[in-house]
Amino acid sequence: MSVAPITRLLALAIVSVLATASGVLGATSAPTACEPRAKQTCSEVVNWSGRNLTGVNLTNSSFRDASPGRSRFVATNFTRANLTRTNFGDANLTRANFTRAIVNGTGFRGKLTGTIFTGAKITASWAGADFAGADFAGARITRFSAPRVNFTRANLAGTNLTDANLAGANLTRADLTGVNLTGAKLAYANLTGANLSGANLSGALLRGADLTRANFQGATNFPRTGISGVMWSSTICPDGGVTTIGC
Repeated sequence: MSVAPITRLLALAIVSVLATASGVLGATSAPTACEPRAKQTCSEVVNWSGRNLTGVNLTNSSFRDASPGRSRFVATNFTRANLTRTNFGDANLTRANFTRAIVNGTGFRGKLTGTIFTGAKITASWAGADFAGADFAGARITRFSAPRVNFTRANLAGTNLTDANLAGANLTRADLTGVNLTGAKLAYANLTGANLSGANLSGALLRGADLTRANFQGATNFPRTGISGVMWSSTICPDGGVTTIGC
């Protein structure tokens, strides 16, 4: 056999091997990353760190164990989303909508001013986050720990905060009407101008709290112990009387 046919055969064999290898690599390449969109269910752990998802519609999506720290979710719609164990870290969630979302073990440390948690299911431990002006109306809250969190002007009316840890929290002008604060820890919390009318304070700890202009009218089980160091100034007591020395 001449050299030329042998060369051609070798060339064809090399081309065949390369084509086979290309097919194998294509079949085993990594799947496309789970992208944020409505009705999306991500089976893998999602990392959206540093992304801008402002205004994105994530309604009915499931992003369990996601890690979107330092991302932007301004006005993002998380309605009915499952965010179990998602760690938002320092993400910007200003005006994000978590209506009826599952927020179990979800971590927040960043800016959440004006967020909506209406009807959300919340089991969480938050520390130092900013929920100023947030709306928690109708939220189902259990095992809630939010020390040093900013709830200025937040709406928590009617929620169940039994045994909640709100030590050092800023609740200035917050709406806490009808809230169940049984066994809640409010030591050194700032309740200046907060509305706690009709709240249940059975066993609540208020040591060192600032109750300046706080309204407790109609509140039940106002604590007689655990109130040392409380700041009283124009505080409205459960009987409607105004005091600067204690209810």
